[in-house]
Amino acid sequence: MNIAMAGFAATVFLSAFLLFQVQPLIGKYILPWFGGGPAVWTTCMLFFQVLLLVGYSYAHFVSTHLSRRGQVSIHLALLAASLILLPIAPNESWKPAGADAPTLSNLHLLLINVGGPFVMLAATSPLIQRWYGSLFAGSPYRLYALSNMGSLLALVSFPFVFEPNLTVDSTVGAWTALYMVFAFLSGTCALRYGGLLRRSQAAPAVEPSPSICTTHGFQYRAQARSGKDLPPWRSGLPSRNGNNRFRYSSSNWPVKWRR
Repeated sequence: MNIAMAGFAATVFLSAFLLFQVQPLIGKYILPWFGGGPAVWTTCMLFFQVLLLVGYSYAHFVSTHLSRRGQVSIHLALLAASLILLPIAPNESWKPAGADAPTLSNLHLLLINVGGPFVMLAATSPLIQRWYGSLFAGSPYRLYALSNMGSLLALVSFPFVFEPNLTVDSTVGAWTALYMVFAFLSGTCALRYGGLLRRSQAAPAVEPSPSICTTHGFQYRAQARSGKDLPPWRSGLPSRNGNNRFRYSSSNWPVKWRR
């Protein structure tokens, strides 16, 4: 696996890891504010499922309806826009007042703070796999396996590694730093797919030097066709002693000799 393939693999793995870290991380903020009732859980699940569908739809649309340069341009623009929305931690002003409708406030909070980065993470796996299949001869389904590994690692590491050892703000800071790394890797993959970064090329194959028999075989063929620079007995021309017995057969002899 070369550096380009490793970049695609790292992008898919990191996107899946961050994607499955978002939901428990944002839940640490909104559950104390909105409570853990069924309405809050249903609203969150509906929000994330809809945005997951939006990310898949975006990946399908740009990969089937836009040119390579168009895909690169829109993807880089959306990556830059998602970086502006960082960090994903909501501030105290998002706390609901007593008269606010919790469902609408919850959706508004999630959309503003999480929506942009979540869509980009959701679109990464299908889009990068499509680009990988177009650039390299390998099967993109290996990236699908990496995506599953990243999501599983995120679900296991959050309750056993991040939550016991880090505060919520520290976890958000680590998530934000990893998202910046993801944005850089994803942008690099987009530039490589659009042809704006030169792909690593294999060293040119060294052709073996021709053997003596091969060299002289081609030389004899060329000379036999032209009838020049050959001895009289090879060219079919009269020799000095008048012997012309090879006149009709000797010009084809080098071809027979090569076979």
